[in-house]
Amino acid sequence: MPRSSTTRVILPPILVAEIIGLRASGVFSLGPLTLSVLAVGRTGGVRYGALTTLGHMLAELPLFLLLGLGLPHLLDNRVMRVPSLMGGAALLLYAALSLRDALYKKGILPGA
Repeated sequence: MPRSSTTRVILPPILVAEIIGLRASGVFSLGPLTLSVLAVGRTGGVRYGALTTLGHMLAELPLFLLLGLGLPHLLDNRVMRVPSLMGGAALLLYAALSLRDALYKKGILPGA
């Protein structure tokens, strides 16, 4: 049956869970944005935090809109293979570096 122009594309639940999990890991980890809000928020007050939140939302909103509109279905699996592998490798590298830093700080690994 051909797809009509009003048919909605629904993301697979596993993809939705992956997106939420990855986004949540970014939300709960301290990064440059969190540290800049804490540092400048003392002098800039609530206004600085609100502006930072607005700027971050404007950067993230297009991603969520494209995902909601079904962008993954527009891209062929062959097209997504290389970026997916690169993204997966970057996540694994980030995890390994985070683990290494944690082990250094605990004194389990010698070095820095």
